[in-house]
Amino acid sequence: MPSHSTYRLQPFNVGMFALLSTAYSKQLNNLMFQSLGIVSMTKRFFYLLFQTVYNESFTQKNIEHAFAKTKI
Repeated sequence: MPSHSTYRLQPFNVGMFALLSTAYSKQLNNLMFQSLGIVSMTKRFFYLLFQTVYNESFTQKNIEHAFAKTKI
């Protein structure tokens, strides 16, 4: 592989994790807004929040797009 190019060739880094990060940030912002900033994050609560975001982000369409974007 060419030097300093692996991040461009990894489809999940290029396409998926940015979607996941954005969606998770939106969910956290909504949670903070709805709870007036009073939130106690537990492992169980984190998993429920993360699972929703993961299912929205990691769709077949998004995965295929990430691979197409890196031309793999």
